Amino acid sequence: MEAYPEVLMQIGSLASRALSRGELTKQQRLDIIRDIERLAKAHAAPVAAPVDTLTDELRSELKAMSEETGWAEVGGHIIRDPVTNDVVARTQWIPNAPWWPGRPKGLTEKESLAAINKALAGETLRTAERRLIDYMIYCAKHREAEDAA
Repeated sequence: MEAYPEVLMQIGSLASRALSRGELTKQQRLDIIRDIERLAKAHAAPVAAPVDTLTDELRSELKAMSEETGWAEVGGHIIRDPVTNDVVARTQWIPNAPWWPGRPKGLTEKESLAAINKALAGETLRTAERRLIDYMIYCAKHREAEDAA
């Protein structure tokens, strides 16, 4: 199921190439693109949030983890020598928490915070939001197990 969006992109690319070779009319290409968009929206349909299964401990852990989202240092920025102005290094990607870099992709930090708040409020989550919350619950349960040990 993960490869589904990539398949849609490939279909769109094939449709563009077929149009450029004269194998499709512009209207046929537009119809294909509309079908792709419809399928992509159906793929991202909301699913029920898992909040009904959250214990008070998991809820508090998710709240704590919401303060750990993002990066303490954003990587890739140039560091220059103050005397020569030569580039000497680049900043590193340093997460606020160890779980952050391993999260499912697809949501920015701001979107991740919104997803956490939606889950805690019991609202319906989109697929990408659900994956993030499920991953966070997994991490939170492992944190609890490590703390207990």
